[in-house]
Amino acid sequence: ADRERWHGRLQPAQTLLNEALQLLHDFGDETDLAYARQSQATLSLALGEYAAAREHLQAVLAVAESHDVTYLKGSASNGLAMLASNEGDLQTAEEFYHASLQAHRQIGNVEGITGALVNLGACRF
Repeated sequence: ADRERWHGRLQPAQTLLNEALQLLHDFGDETDLAYARQSQATLSLALGEYAAAREHLQAVLAVAESHDVTYLKGSASNGLAMLASNEGDLQTAEEFYHASLQAHRQIGNVEGITGALVNLGACRF
């Protein structure tokens, strides 16, 4: 019952986010769209839609790398690491967590740094 209620709350959010994504696709720039896709990835993860989350995160990472948006590199890398870890691919997870750590250190994002360090540690037990 709790899962259904949670899922029911996320559906309206997904509808609004999809509308925003469409507008950004039509009128925004790639970086704005990437930030919105990052939110869509988070929502997809919450809904258990892992393939969609991966697609969004890969797109975000590509834009982050091509436009040198370090925060998005760290955030997208962390999300991709979480997906890999959940699938049991710890080597890929560690690679993405290291990329996330490097990006967050580059911009001094303490929350991102500590999150990456904790997640790297969790991959090892």
